[in-house]
Amino acid sequence: MKSFKQKSILSSIRPVLVKMERMHPFRMIIYLVISVFCLIYATLSFFFIRHLAVELEGKYLFDLPDSFVISTIFLVATAHFASNIVPAYNREDISGIRRHLSVLMIAGLVFITTQTFAWLEIIKSDVENVSNNIATYLMVFSSIHFVQMAVGVVMALLAFYEYLLVEKDPVKMLIMTTNPHEKAKLQVFQVYWKFLVLSWLVLFLLMLVAL
Repeated sequence: MKSFKQKSILSSIRPVLVKMERMHPFRMIIYLVISVFCLIYATLSFFFIRHLAVELEGKYLFDLPDSFVISTIFLVATAHFASNIVPAYNREDISGIRRHLSVLMIAGLVFITTQTFAWLEIIKSDVENVSNNIATYLMVFSSIHFVQMAVGVVMALLAFYEYLLVEKDPVKMLIMTTNPHEKAKLQVFQVYWKFLVLSWLVLFLLMLVAL
């Protein structure tokens, strides 16, 4: 009976292991990174909600900075451009890839700037209003995502520079557009950027509903 259970467990796990073995290393790494960040966000969210509901008992007053709203709108709009990167690669549209990457870079820098203004707005607000650790949670959420966004902007910049170098060289462009390794890198970047958008949207909605 025990051996039968073990065999059934192994048979159910085996397809997952086979799929992981076939997965590109870049994909495996990015999924691992995303999983770690999801765990961090989930833990912080739990303590944030617990703090508001149990310790403060719903008795608090805090207004989200307007910069959070602006940065959220800007970031959500970038999902469209991130989704078009791999299709542009499939069409061998190098200029299209660069165009989408440039939009993501600019939008990422705008997001980082608006987040900085949000921090300044929180710091300059009334001390009593910032107390009760609400501002601390907001800044921790924002800081973690700030670092993620900075990494995303650097990734976009490096990819933009790489495709800028090959755009006017037909041979290099042919090698670039037929290399599965290059496509995998763009797919990983696309997944990472979509995670940036989704994670911040979830955090923003959490703060919007909770506060």
